[in-house]
Amino acid sequence: MIYAVDIDGTLFFEGIGLAEGAVDFIQHLHTKGQVYLLSNNSTQSRIQIQEKVYPVVMDEDHIVSTLAMVEYTIRKEEIASAYYIGNFVLEQYIINSGARIDRNNAEAVFIGYTQNPKFSSITLASRLVKNGAKFYSLGNDSFYPVFGKLTPGVGYLEGAIAQITGKQPLMLGKPGISMLNMISEKENSRDIIMVGDNPDTDIRMANSFGCKSLLIGKRDPRATYCAKDLKEAMKKI
Repeated sequence: MIYAVDIDGTLFFEGIGLAEGAVDFIQHLHTKGQVYLLSNNSTQSRIQIQEKVYPVVMDEDHIVSTLAMVEYTIRKEEIASAYYIGNFVLEQYIINSGARIDRNNAEAVFIGYTQNPKFSSITLASRLVKNGAKFYSLGNDSFYPVFGKLTPGVGYLEGAIAQITGKQPLMLGKPGISMLNMISEKENSRDIIMVGDNPDTDIRMANSFGCKSLLIGKRDPRATYCAKDLKEAMKKI
């Protein structure tokens, strides 16, 4: 069995740390199969993600982030130039993947998370997409849990550009299935259980891909299993 486990809101909370029972839960899954950690956070590299979930130690190849999907997409699609909304980590991933930053004639536009989006950036990104640039979103979460409170996610930026341009983005993060496709190809199996806390991203992705799911902290008929916390989740899978 392959377990794909959401990080933010499931295993880890910004400003708080690891969720209660996170270490035991991941160790439990390791006894039953392969474990991958998934993140829609486009502000942190895989190494930074690895550090923040310590001591849930995972090798880098088993951390699937939206930034890793940016890297994969640029190389696979041979994208030479790109524009982005996000932070400097997203910029570095774009450059290190072989593309240059271009504000005038970018072949692709990547929309990631930022706490301080500029109106001018949304305007420029919309203009580029309208002119034919490929439109990629690093997840359409409507919110993220930060310091125990909710803060707007990538979804509102993606939605603004989609409304302006009339074009929908190609989804590199959840609820798109790109991450699960990558894991499935690597493991040569579609026998996956997706574990997460958000029915509109984690569970929706699992349903679109066609695999089982476990929802933490909520109940929703779209999920295969539901558990109030990680301790109860260990009894479900």
